[in-house]
Amino acid sequence: MKKEDLYNLIRKYNAGLATDEEKHILEQWYDKLQIPLSEAEEATVRNKGEQVLRRLQAQNIASKKPIRAIRPVYRWIGVACAVAALLLLIGYPFFQGDNTQDVIQNIGITNIIPPGGTKAELILPDGKRVDVSALDEKKIQELYSALATNQSFSSSDESDNKYELVVPKGGEFQFVLPDGTKVWMNAHSKLSFSDFDQQSERRVALQGEAYFEVAKNKSKPFYVDTKDAQVRVLGTHFNVRAYENQTRTTLLEGSVSFSNQLESIVLKPGQFGENSDSKLKTGIADISREIAWKNDEFYFKEDNITYITRQLERWYDITVAFDTGISMQTGYTGRIKRTATLQEVVEMLNYVMDVKMEIKGNKLFVERK
Repeated sequence: MKKEDLYNLIRKYNAGLATDEEKHILEQWYDKLQIPLSEAEEATVRNKGEQVLRRLQAQNIASKKPIRAIRPVYRWIGVACAVAALLLLIGYPFFQGDNTQDVIQNIGITNIIPPGGTKAELILPDGKRVDVSALDEKKIQELYSALATNQSFSSSDESDNKYELVVPKGGEFQFVLPDGTKVWMNAHSKLSFSDFDQQSERRVALQGEAYFEVAKNKSKPFYVDTKDAQVRVLGTHFNVRAYENQTRTTLLEGSVSFSNQLESIVLKPGQFGENSDSKLKTGIADISREIAWKNDEFYFKEDNITYITRQLERWYDITVAFDTGISMQTGYTGRIKRTATLQEVVEMLNYVMDVKMEIKGNKLFVERK
């Protein structure tokens, strides 16, 4: 939605003239904005929101009715300032005195880059590739059944009975392993597994990120192997992130053993274990942040720009280029729906960051402001 159109829609809503369809459009847009503010930022937005209100009233744009919040995204901002703060957020030129020149920044949008979606490919033992994201529910259930009973897709060599589930950049996928274990795969991830029935254990190998709800089977422990670590469980809920050269496991329920080649630790619910530079460490996890991706959210908490843009790269299937002299140490905190387009995310990040992001084709440029 163009910012001018959004401004006009907010003005109609505030005046009580918006149709039900227009209200729905505005609520959908508003739902995508979930950026917590510090106390100082809250005070700034509240102050400027009140300034916007005064200008709205002076220009007879606002109705005499009390301003209503659409759906409170900023819990800490009073209802009276919610719409005004939103006007501030979209950059409409109310703070330029009587100058009505459009000062909205051109962020170089030439095409719309949508959010990621359901995408996955299953590579069978014989090398055949099945686009499971293209199958309807019935076909997927038939595929699950075939895997569970080892029909149709069996390799003649049981030792080579290996499957690979590949989720590309811009994708995510929920899958059920033959033993009933549920797996949620994040973008740019791969899970390898074999026929559990022929083995004394259940073992999978992960590259990327996945959330597991392991089916209980005390006689067959479940293992997740990554490049530099291993997770051993009997039946539990946990998240594993194994991008680049770091493995991090967060436990939600049950008990897991987390190890590398040198040492091992046992995690309790609510704890994380991390292996970096061959050293294990553990601590209290922010569960909502750790599994935000599974709930269709980006959740940043004092994260630097490298961490943030890597998530954007994987989810929107883009590449990122940095200008020289950009600080990689500054931490940023906020929440944004992963259902937003890249343009909407960039608009929000440009508002709170001390850098400028610009989209050109399928590339995101990060420059100094």
